[in-house]
Amino acid sequence: MEGCDRSNISQVVILIAFLLSFLLTKISVFFRLGQINVRNSREQSKQRFRRSNQQRHRHQIVNSSQRA
Repeated sequence: MEGCDRSNISQVVILIAFLLSFLLTKISVFFRLGQINVRNSREQSKQRFRRSNQQRHRHQIVNSSQRA
């Protein structure tokens, strides 16, 4: 009986270890994807800022050439 209990305990410990490693993997993937999304949104906002600056610059050039 004692050997059977030890076997069950070791199986439960192995199962818990597997579940913990699985959860840690999922959590790390979740955070990695979150970091990628943050990086992408930063890049997109930088690109929008650059585009708006370029458009503003073009308008200034057009306006100054029309005045001259």
